[in-house]
Amino acid sequence: MRNQNRKGTTYRKLSVPAKLAVIRSRKRMYDNAYVAAETGYSESHVCNVLAGRHANTRIVNFAYNMARSRSNTR
Repeated sequence: MRNQNRKGTTYRKLSVPAKLAVIRSRKRMYDNAYVAAETGYSESHVCNVLAGRHANTRIVNFAYNMARSRSNTR
């Protein structure tokens, strides 16, 4: 039996709303512009995706990868 009580979560186990919550809590100024430049989408589309108005897993995954290395302390 595998250890089910292991702390931490892996990248693929999080749902899109959970990833958006992590992104929102760690978001910094100009993140939308950076994600838009790296993914090739417009800033307004990136803003709408990260606000939860549209669905785009490529944008969410890129923003999550960028934000997950940041600490959550302020």
